[in-house]
Amino acid sequence: AIPQPRDMTSALRVLLAASLVASIAQSSPLEVDIDESGFLTLSVDGTMWLSSREVAVHVQGTWYSVAEGNMKPASLIHYNGTDSIGDYMGTTMTWAGTSGVLPFSTSLRVYPEEAVAVFGQSFPGGAQGTALREDPNECYDNVMSAFPAWSVPTSEAQRGSAPELGFMTYAGNMACGGAGLICTFAGAWNASMPNTFPPASEAGGPVVLFTAEGDRALVLSPLSEFMTNSYTLTTGATGELQLRGGVMGSVASIPDGYTIETVAVLVSGGFNAAIPRLGSLLRSRYGKGAQRDGDVTVNYLGYYTDNGAYYYYLTEPNRTYEQTLVDVASYASSAGLPYRYYQLDSWWYYKGVAGGVKTWEARPDVFPDGLAGLHAKLQTPLVAHNRYWAADTTYARANGGDYDFTIEGATAIPLEQRFWDDLMRNYSAVGGRVYEQDWLDTEFQRMNVTRTSATLARQWLLQMGRGADRNGLTIQYCMPWPRHVMQSVELPAVTQVRVSDDYHPNNDQWSIGASALLAHSLGLGPFKDDFWTTTTEPGNPYGTTTEETAPALETVSAALSMGPVGPSDRIGSTNTSLLMRCCRTDGLILKPDRPITLIDATFQRRALGTAGPDGVLMHTWSQPPGASPHFIVLAGHLDAPYTLTAGDLGMPAQVQWVRYPSPLSTLSDGQSAQPVAAGSTAQIQLPFPALNKTAFQLWHFAAVGPSNWALLGEVDKIVPVSAQRFTWVRHSDQGLEAQLAGAVGETIQVFAAHSTAPSSPVAATCKFGPSGSAVLRVPAMTCA
Repeated sequence: AIPQPRDMTSALRVLLAASLVASIAQSSPLEVDIDESGFLTLSVDGTMWLSSREVAVHVQGTWYSVAEGNMKPASLIHYNGTDSIGDYMGTTMTWAGTSGVLPFSTSLRVYPEEAVAVFGQSFPGGAQGTALREDPNECYDNVMSAFPAWSVPTSEAQRGSAPELGFMTYAGNMACGGAGLICTFAGAWNASMPNTFPPASEAGGPVVLFTAEGDRALVLSPLSEFMTNSYTLTTGATGELQLRGGVMGSVASIPDGYTIETVAVLVSGGFNAAIPRLGSLLRSRYGKGAQRDGDVTVNYLGYYTDNGAYYYYLTEPNRTYEQTLVDVASYASSAGLPYRYYQLDSWWYYKGVAGGVKTWEARPDVFPDGLAGLHAKLQTPLVAHNRYWAADTTYARANGGDYDFTIEGATAIPLEQRFWDDLMRNYSAVGGRVYEQDWLDTEFQRMNVTRTSATLARQWLLQMGRGADRNGLTIQYCMPWPRHVMQSVELPAVTQVRVSDDYHPNNDQWSIGASALLAHSLGLGPFKDDFWTTTTEPGNPYGTTTEETAPALETVSAALSMGPVGPSDRIGSTNTSLLMRCCRTDGLILKPDRPITLIDATFQRRALGTAGPDGVLMHTWSQPPGASPHFIVLAGHLDAPYTLTAGDLGMPAQVQWVRYPSPLSTLSDGQSAQPVAAGSTAQIQLPFPALNKTAFQLWHFAAVGPSNWALLGEVDKIVPVSAQRFTWVRHSDQGLEAQLAGAVGETIQVFAAHSTAPSSPVAATCKFGPSGSAVLRVPAMTCA
C-alpha cells in the first residue's frame, strides 16, 4: 500500500532520505534529497547549493501551497528505472488540498552517473481555473505551479556554507534582447537578482549558476513543453525570494495527462561547458540530429535582402525586384562571388491588417513571373521570409479561405496541419528551400490563445515543422524568444536561428558570443544576420551619412558563427577579397568546430565582479580528424586591457603552441605579425590593449603535433584549419600529412611551422583538379 502522510514514521523518512542520498553520493558529485513534505535540497560535492521549501499550484481559482498550510502530500512512491538519460532513482508524490485530492502530482528522478536531476509536474486528470488573472498580460510573467521553488539567499546567513554563485540566462528577441554587447542577463545569486533577472515570459531558456572560480556550473532548464514552461523570480508565501519553475501563469486550463519537466545538470567548468552539456541531453532525448549539416543555406555563401541590406525595400533605379536580383546574380558571377542561394525578405508578398501577412504569394509588381520565374532565372534555391498572419488573411475560413484559423484583433494563427502541408508544398514547387519564420515573438505575444492554451503554441510550431519536413524544406527561426529556440529541439526541420538583433550598418549585433552557443548546442546553425563588407554604399535606404565602420569584424563574426553567411551589399560594392576569406571558391564556408563564444571569465566578472575582460573577448577552435587543436581568439571590444591565458581558452595541458595574428587584426605596439613560439599551455599569455571594433584583433594558436610541426593552415582565411578543408591529418616521425578538399580549379597556400623555427613558416601551393582533393606532405611541402 502507498503510505499516507500521517503514516510516515520517522524511521520511514530516514530510510527514504538515506537510501536516496547515499546512493547518489557514492557515484555522483550531485546529490538531491526530498523529504515527506516535497521539500528539496541540492548539494554539489557534499555542500548544499540550493533548497526548495515550497510546492504550490493554482487550480479552481485558488492557490494551494505547502508553505501556507492548505496543501499536503496524499501519497508517495519510490522506484528505479532507465530512460534516454540513464539509470535513475525516482519519487512521485500526489497532493491534497483542504477539500480533497488535488489534480496535481510532482516527481523527482535522479541520475547519479550523469549528475542530472529531473523535476516533474503532472496533471493526471487535467485542471480548470488555473490562470492567475483573466488578462494574460497580467500573469504570463508568473507561473501557476511551483516545483521546485529554489530559495535565493538574501543574506550571508541564508547562504550558509554554499559558495558565492553567479547566474546567467537568456531572454528577449533573438534570445538576447536588451543586453547590449554581451547578449545575456547575468548577476549574483542573491538579493540583487530582481534587478538583473529578466521577465519569465520573454525567457523560457536555461539558467546557469556558476562559482566565482569557474570550476562548477549547474544548469536549471525546461526539459519539455517549452512554450509554457517558465522560470520566474518571485516572493514566496513566507517572504523568501524564490526561483520557481512551473506552467506559465496565463494558462487557463490544463488537459488530461499534461506534464512539464525541468532539469538540473551539473558540469565541471562554467558557461562554455554547461550549455553544450544541456544541448547534448536535449538532443538525445528528442532525437534531434545533425540536419543542419545537410542544409545548403547553413553551409554555403548566400545573399540577403533583409533589414540592414542595401536592397531592403529598395531596388535599382527603374528596375523591379526581379530584375535587381538577376543583376545581383550577374555581378556576383563576374566578381567571383559564389552565392548559392538568395533570401527574399518581407517586401515580396501581400500584407493586410497591421502589416501582417494577407496572402503569402508574390506580388506581380515585385516578381512579374512569380517565385517560379525568379527561381528559373537565378537557378539557385530561395530563402523566403514570412511574418505573423493578419486578421484578414485570405487563407482563413472566416475570410472565405479553406483553413481554420483563430483570429484575435489584428492577428491570426492557423490551426490545421493541412494548411502547413499545402503552404510548404506550394513553396517547394517554385524553388523554395528554406522557410524563414520571422516575428515569432510577436505572433506569440499578440494573441491571447497562444498564452492561455497549454498546447496551442507548441502545436503551431510542430505543425509548421511537419509541413516543412513533408516537403523537403528547412526552417529558419527569426525573432524567437528562448522558449522558441528550445522548442526547436523537437523539430528536425528547424536547422537555423537568428542569434542577434537586426543588422543595421554600424550597430553591434556582431557580438553573438552567448546566444550562438545555445543555438549550436540545440543542433541549430546560429545566424548573425546580414552585413555590409564595405564602409560606404551610396544610395542606401538608411541615409546619406550611414556607414559600416567595421566591415571586417562583421565578416569575421559571420564566418565564426557556424551558421549562414549572408552579405547584403550594393551591386559593385562587395569587398570580394574580404568576403572570400570565409570560404572556398565554391562558396563552402570554412567553419570552426563550434561558434565563437565569450570566455567564462566574462560572466564571472559581470555576475560577481571577479577578474575578467571588460568587453567582448571570444574564442573557438577547430580540430579536423587527426589534427592537433587550433584555437581562435577574437577581441572585438575591450574597455580595459586584459591578458588572456590558457585557462580562459580551456586549452589541453602539456602542449606547445605557435601563435600568429590574422591579417585582419589591428596590431598594437609590441605585437608581431609573424608566427612566434607561444610556449607550453601553462605559459600562454596574450595581452590585449583596450580596443574598439574598428581596431579588433583576431589571433590563432596552432598546437605543435607529435611530428614537431604545427599546421598553421590557410593563414589568409578566417578559419585557417577547418574540417571543410582538411579531411584528415596525420603526424609521424617523418613529418605531417593531410588530405585537403577544394573546388575544382581552386588554388590555395597552406603553411606549417616547425617547433624549432616557428617564426620561419614554410608554405605549399595546392591546386585542386577534377577529384577535388590533394595530399599535403610536410616537410617536403608538396601538395598534389
